[in-house]
Amino acid sequence: MESFLREGKSGFYGVTPMEDHDKAVIIEFLSRCVDYSDKSIERKRERGDDETLVREWQTYRDFTAHAIAEIESGELDNWFTITDMSADSTRKSKTGSADSEKLGDSEKLGDDSEPNGYLIHDPNVLDHRQRRALLAGIIAPRPMMLAATSSTKGVQNIAAVSSLSIVSNSPPLVSLSLSFNREGRPRDTLVNLENNSQITLISLSAEPDSAHLINLAASPLPSETSEWQTTNTPIEQTSKFGHPVPNLAVSVLECRCVDILNLPEGAVSKLAILRVERILTCAGNRVQMAHINIDTIGPASRTRDWSHRLDEY
Repeated sequence: MESFLREGKSGFYGVTPMEDHDKAVIIEFLSRCVDYSDKSIERKRERGDDETLVREWQTYRDFTAHAIAEIESGELDNWFTITDMSADSTRKSKTGSADSEKLGDSEKLGDDSEPNGYLIHDPNVLDHRQRRALLAGIIAPRPMMLAATSSTKGVQNIAAVSSLSIVSNSPPLVSLSLSFNREGRPRDTLVNLENNSQITLISLSAEPDSAHLINLAASPLPSETSEWQTTNTPIEQTSKFGHPVPNLAVSVLECRCVDILNLPEGAVSKLAILRVERILTCAGNRVQMAHINIDTIGPASRTRDWSHRLDEY
């Protein structure tokens, strides 16, 4: 590949034009994104998902298709360069570079004295999905668990949750944020906890069967329908509350809800405070499932390359 030098404020850096093969790879990737979007939109409409979410996916699909058309036409050829900048030629915050133009509602933090500036994101100008994606990407990975509860009519409910946090070790308390849907309907888990304080939190092993079960638990179903009726997942035992525990479980927290708090500033979620009454752990070293991005789950530990012991934690 032919390279040439471009002069920057702090010296020279190399710019290598991308070959046609590289563009073809990108087009193929974007085409797969469009194909996946089409199938996802179809599934969402078949399930009767909220039309707002469908429109968001449609917008993403159309934008990606438009990008493919621009690449194929050659309109974006000047974008296809690989830039190899030296460490001392890092672009500053106010250079008017293409990076700055792409920030939108974000801006570079720092001046000439801070060459490695940060992006500032104002959460007040982001929409719900943008805000959620940003926070989920930063506060990650988090354990992805099943929350098992029972209704007053005895319907066994499971929900996929990752908004868990330890708030006290003595006494053992964890918090769980439970939201309302776009129509203002509270999650079945919240309704069940308001009527019956018993809840079983189940950590699953990181494998495809667990991902399928979590996806099922996250799908909207009528309150009178148990998610367990729609899965073939083997049940190994039940918790002391009678909640099913699948054979995919790595650990189990049997809890009792001791308080449900309203959140400030008009938040639609409520915060359930749960006291852990019993803990079950599985023999072996199976890796648990984690929520690693806004719509992605996977192994909580992907690598064992390094670790560091904290002396004062």
